[in-house]
Order: sequence, then structure tokens, then C-alpha cells
Amino acid sequence: MKFHLALVLSGWILGGRAGLFMAPAHADDAVRAAGNDLDNSIHSQTPAFGEPENSKQQAVVAQQDQAKGVLKSEKLWFDPFAGYTNSLGMRFLPVPGTTVLFSIWETRVQDYAAFCTATSRAPAGKPVFAQEPTHPVVHVSWEDAKAFCDWLTIVERRDNRLTGKERYRLPTDFEWSSAAAVGPEQGKTPEDRMKTPMIWPWGSHWPPVSGDGNYAAELKADSFAYTSPAGSFKTNANGLFDIGGNVWEWCGDWFNEARVSMTMRGGSFSDGHPAALLSSYRFNGTMNLTSEDIGFRVVLDRADR
Repeated sequence: MKFHLALVLSGWILGGRAGLFMAPAHADDAVRAAGNDLDNSIHSQTPAFGEPENSKQQAVVAQQDQAKGVLKSEKLWFDPFAGYTNSLGMRFLPVPGTTVLFSIWETRVQDYAAFCTATSRAPAGKPVFAQEPTHPVVHVSWEDAKAFCDWLTIVERRDNRLTGKERYRLPTDFEWSSAAAVGPEQGKTPEDRMKTPMIWPWGSHWPPVSGDGNYAAELKADSFAYTSPAGSFKTNANGLFDIGGNVWEWCGDWFNEARVSMTMRGGSFSDGHPAALLSSYRFNGTMNLTSEDIGFRVVLDRADR
């Protein structure tokens, strides 16, 4: 039976997630690109609230491009209305209310494997369940996700698929809210913004029904015990798959002013609590945290905006 949940979300303490705060897996801080073209190390940095990262990565890339004579163009390579498909087959679409293009899928096992192969980086940790190449990659930290974005930016700039003003990165918390059609939110930090709209990724009814997404087994909304392939369920209004469920998605923002942990959005296959699945809900973890229900989604942005 469906019912509408009326509540004021002033803060939730979710149980059953002790496994998420395990000893972190090792994560390199450097991104090494393959071959002679990309042999410099790129170091991660932490972002300000709601702002895209302005990493030393950009200076390193500029130096590489200048040395190699990479041609730049001020003309955008993507159609802002039709989107873009990149060198890994990841498709991106524009999202109203943002200046970025969102990947329509969470980053897949096959996408992350290409990064690890090219850079000799240790693969993502294996979950206890089997995954196919089109499932979302899991056991990736915030640092891992940022390194993937940095690497892909370098590779596609080298290949003239990106200009020096375009880059891949994690979405900001505000951008993710726009992608999820959360509506206006107030608050300086992601933690502050959890007091707003009572809506789930699939709409205003509870519980989710068949086709709404990949959530905890007790909700009986899908047939997947763990992760599901990209594109298994219907898209949201912005054409994005799994904006709710499947895996938690890292964002680029600190969770609060303590600046200890980073923001995650979207819920996962292991979550069934009504509050945890609200589009406005935020989870958080330290930069080197990994878990079998944490992945990430990538956006495309002009780096100098």
C-alpha cells in the first residue's frame, strides 16, 4: 500500500551502516597516465563549499599541453542540448539549473577498469557479490573518484576531445540537487540543506514500486540483491539513471564546516529507510572511505567558470 510521508527532517541517525566505517582501503594520491604522454603525478586537493575544485591539476595539464603543442579551441565540442558521448562510451546530458553535463549513468566497472589499466593503479576492491562490466563500480573512495576524473580530463585533452577550459569532476552538492530535481534549498553546507523537500527520486509515494530503482530487498521494488546494470530502471525527468538507489554517489563538497568528511547522495541497494532515500538526504564519509555500496557519478564542466 502506498502512503504519503509527512515529516520534518531535522536530522536522522541511520542504523545498520556500521560496515561503512571500516578501516579505509589504501588510495594513492597521484594519478599516472599511460605511456610517455602522461608521466606526471597529479595530487588531489579539497574543495570549498559549493565550488568546483580549482586544483593544481590544471597547471600541470596546461604545462603538458604547451609542451606537446596540443591545439586548443574555444568552441564547445558538445551540443548543450543533445549532450555528448566520451571516449569511454559514457553519455552526458545537460541538467537545467546547472552549467554542467551529467553522466546519465553512475561510473561503471568497465570505465574504472580502463583508468586502472592505463595508470597501473590498484583496481577497486572486490565486493562480496559478482558484478558485470556495466554495473556501477564500488569500493572506490572520494580520492579514487577524483583521480579518475583528473585522468580522464588529461587523456581527452591530449586527444583534443576537450579544450583547456573543460574538465571532468564530481558534481557539487547543489548540482546533484538540480539533477535530482529537489527544488530550492537553503543552507551553507550540505548538512544544513537536509531540512528541505520531502520527495523521493521516484516521486511522492512510499514505498517505491517496481521500476522505481534498486533499493533494499525488504522494499520489494526490484529483483536485484546487490548492484544492477546501468540503465536497468527508468530515468528521472532529467534523463538520468539511478539518481536514487544502486550506489551512493560521492559529491565534491565537504559535508559540513568541520571539513572532515565528504558528501554522498542518492541512497543504495542496501538502503530501505524512508529518510535515507529522500532526494534531499545526504550521507557522508572521509575521503579514503570505501564500501560495497559507494560509487560515483561524473560531470563535465568548463574548468574556468
